[in-house]
Amino acid sequence: MNSLQINIDRHTELLAFFDNLKEKLVSNIQILALRPKLVSDVASSFTGDFDFIIRKKDVYPALYLIYDFCKNSGVNFTLHQAYKNKRIFKFFTSASENRCITLELWTAIEFTQTGVTKSFASDAIFDAIDAKHVSATELLALIYITHLHHKKKNIFSEENIYRFAVFTKSLHNTENLLNIGETATLLQAIGNRELPLETANENALQLIRKIGLKASNSLVKDSAYFLFRLNRKIFNLTKIVPVVGPDGVGKGSVSDQALAKLENWVSFRYKALYRIRKVYKARKLLIRNYNNKPDNMLDEQINHYILFTSYLTIRLLPLVKKEKRILLDRYFLDYLATPIRYLDEGANPRRIPFYGTMLRLTPTPNSMVFMACKTSSLAERKNELSDVSIDFLQHLYCEFILKKRIPVVLFLSTENEMEQSSGALVDFLNSSN
Repeated sequence: MNSLQINIDRHTELLAFFDNLKEKLVSNIQILALRPKLVSDVASSFTGDFDFIIRKKDVYPALYLIYDFCKNSGVNFTLHQAYKNKRIFKFFTSASENRCITLELWTAIEFTQTGVTKSFASDAIFDAIDAKHVSATELLALIYITHLHHKKKNIFSEENIYRFAVFTKSLHNTENLLNIGETATLLQAIGNRELPLETANENALQLIRKIGLKASNSLVKDSAYFLFRLNRKIFNLTKIVPVVGPDGVGKGSVSDQALAKLENWVSFRYKALYRIRKVYKARKLLIRNYNNKPDNMLDEQINHYILFTSYLTIRLLPLVKKEKRILLDRYFLDYLATPIRYLDEGANPRRIPFYGTMLRLTPTPNSMVFMACKTSSLAERKNELSDVSIDFLQHLYCEFILKKRIPVVLFLSTENEMEQSSGALVDFLNSSN
């Protein structure tokens, strides 16, 4: 089979995967397509993006659903979180992310009024629709008009003409709840060039106010976003990319193969940050019968020592490695729960005491790699963790990624061939800052 046929097959598989993923998301989580996407051929699915709105509280279950579906399907994706109102997912199967399907999940939609940027919170949008104040089609059509004005879009592009047609047809097929006639008339006036976009924006906002949808407080959101960017610039870890995932997922082998193709990158084990000979030995002396237990078992009893020691040493690591960039095997979050590897019968993993404080203290990397595969594959490869520990860790990783708002994360399914996984890691590391 030639490379062209392989690429066609991969693209076809990726499109089928994405259709199934959208179906799972819509079935399990309250999301709405923000605006129609023009899909005229296979290539058009890989350009532009698929936009959905989602409630803030549903971002975590959406991430976990996407992660779980991808790891079992052998699909990789990157998650981009350096944006104020959205999270971007890019799904791909080949080594490169260049040919990918892009999904954007919005928690607020920005618009411009009298030169000032404001936004509608997704929760308020869903509440208005759920209360039957307005149909989803009508409200999304009005928001779409404000989007065209806010982004200064060419309203007569092929895709925007298509969207006007879809919204208009949907409005005519929707039960007349409130202002559907006015909204359809507004769309028609814009399409017929009877109304400048500035005026159309004001008319759309008047109809939105009549519905009862109010703009959210931009000052609070802007302040939070400013602090996020400031924290990222000053306190985020640079030159260090952690690799996390359950034991047996292939962190070491995939990383080693990738590093062999990279210059100025070295591997480093997180354990070396806290297993400082004399200090580590002195801490072990405080554990009863420490001589009869392996270090990995002892580590599960001294999580706070591990975390505090690592808080200090990890900042020194870039200085020790000088001009090198570091691929770090494991990270702080592997020690935010215990027990994990040594569970008594009937016991479950749990978060450590003062989990919230420890999480806040944990430095945020600018990028991270999260490797995963089917639970059955883990059992075949290493079989070191129970199913309950695997499930607990995966939830912990996803929660960590969202709460720390890591700017970009590569989710790598190691169900694929080693060459494919290592190639995707090489591309990601080459593009990470």
